[in-house]
Amino acid sequence: MESLRSPWSNGVIEGINRKIKQISRTAYGYRNQLNFFRRIRTQLVHPRIIPA
Repeated sequence: MESLRSPWSNGVIEGINRKIKQISRTAYGYRNQLNFFRRIRTQLVHPRIIPA
């Protein structure tokens, strides 16, 4: 009920979390964890370069 009275939304954070979960599903098996983090950073900064 509080969400109806509040002007703030957590939609942006939920979208980022969904995108990270999707990347982790498609990138399952990366040997190097640094590559996984680079993929997340690239996807969040330049979303049209690598489709998730």
